[in-house]
Amino acid sequence: MAAPAPGPKDASPITAALNRAVLDALPFADTQDFDDARRGFLATLPEVEIRNDQGRVVWTLRDYAFLADEQAPPTVNPSLWRLARLNLTTASSR
Repeated sequence: MAAPAPGPKDASPITAALNRAVLDALPFADTQDFDDARRGFLATLPEVEIRNDQGRVVWTLRDYAFLADEQAPPTVNPSLWRLARLNLTTASSR
């Protein structure tokens, strides 16, 4: 029997410190970019997913639900997290 797959690892101290430095250095309180991303948005599909010829879901927006968290985990660069959330802003429903 195979051993269970290990869960996600915590950020190393240096990674957490560097990501915290990015968070402290950039103006994350300014949310104008989110307002800009929403400007002109009309609607989205209720279930955004792509299926292959056999009907199997090969891509779904549900896989990105974790980006609803405003704060990036310590393992993720906060700037990249914000960019991913901005991209999701134009794809998800309000």
